[in-house]
Amino acid sequence: MNGSFLAAATLTVLSLAGYAVGTVEPYPGREATIAGLLVGVTLATVTYGGADAGSATSDGEAHDGGGSR
Repeated sequence: MNGSFLAAATLTVLSLAGYAVGTVEPYPGREATIAGLLVGVTLATVTYGGADAGSATSDGEAHDGGGSR
């Protein structure tokens, strides 16, 4: 598990908890939990499995190292 995914997951969980608390007891700035939730989910999606991100070429074809044509 990489650090970026862990940070994104933490942001998501904390934002969700802040939203839940805001539904019970309104507090100033609680609308920021929605933005935190959206950013956290987006970053978690983008950073999930980051180790495999560079294995494919830009056109989607497997790279064979130039051995066969």
